[in-house]
Amino acid sequence: MEAGIPVLGVCLGAQLIAGALGARVTRNPQKEIGWFPIESTSEEVGVFQFPKTCTVFHWHGETFDLPVGAVRLAKSQACENQAFQIIGRKVIGLQFHLETTPESLGKLIDNCRDELVAGPWIQKESELRGVTEKSYVKINILMDDVLSYLIGDTYLIRNRQLGIRYVSPIYDLVPLSQSFEDTLFHEEFFAGADAVKVSFQNSRVCP
Repeated sequence: MEAGIPVLGVCLGAQLIAGALGARVTRNPQKEIGWFPIESTSEEVGVFQFPKTCTVFHWHGETFDLPVGAVRLAKSQACENQAFQIIGRKVIGLQFHLETTPESLGKLIDNCRDELVAGPWIQKESELRGVTEKSYVKINILMDDVLSYLIGDTYLIRNRQLGIRYVSPIYDLVPLSQSFEDTLFHEEFFAGADAVKVSFQNSRVCP
């Protein structure tokens, strides 16, 4: 972080960043396991902006205090500190999992099924697995937004403009338009033989 290298911490990674900067990491009042909404909490200029609300995947029982110099980016009903950024640095911590795919979720359930006990913020296995593939696409694209912010917006856009296919964990995303006026672009999601055309504004696709 001192070297100015962009850093992204996810779940335990966010807790490790917070702890390294002197903040407490403690048990959250409730375990949060499942697909639940987060709410954007920051209008600070110069930091990453999440959509106003967005349903993401959670699997955690701990939380962190905000480190000194950090701004909170998101919260949920079950957990007050869901995301933070160190002001003036490309350092972001996420308590939730935007990288989740059907395969990674399946492995998580297989290895941690004993944590799926009754609780106000713990979904049943059928609920965890029951979301549509578009739910994964939405959070994966939001992860792209975070990474693009950290490494520079031009990286992914340039690849799309050059016609290079960007491979999502779920789908191949193929540009339908080489013009990105007003950051509006169209992509086609291929799922087997089915294709669904979707339009994005600033890639903010979470409901």
